[in-house]
Amino acid sequence: MFVERASVTAIAFTICLNVSHLHAALLEDANRLFNWAEIQYPTLFSPSKQGTQEGFGYLFRHYPGSNSYAGVHITDRTVHVLGPPFGAGIRTVGTLQALLDAIEKTPGSLAFGGCASVPLFVEGTQATIKSYAPNV
Repeated sequence: MFVERASVTAIAFTICLNVSHLHAALLEDANRLFNWAEIQYPTLFSPSKQGTQEGFGYLFRHYPGSNSYAGVHITDRTVHVLGPPFGAGIRTVGTLQALLDAIEKTPGSLAFGGCASVPLFVEGTQATIKSYAPNV
């Protein structure tokens, strides 16, 4: 009986560690995206450097200056925005991985330092915004 209970506890502990590691990686990636968005689109996500919160199945940041939210769905890792700058309702921007890939592959993005030009898709339209970002 004790051996069975110890095995179950060890398995549960291992699962918790794996979930925590995955959650930490998701949080790190979400923060990279949020930080990039704050620099690239300061009027949409202001004031910058808001704390990342967790709730309703999302990792998200609330930007009281623009009354907007940016969030990453924990399960499917889709990125969503909400607030007056984006129109009515929650808008899907894309997947977290696709957005991070676009940022990192764009010459001049924060991965390279300098001028970034990465498309932001909202409501089926595309707007490409160029801006200068500090080396981070």
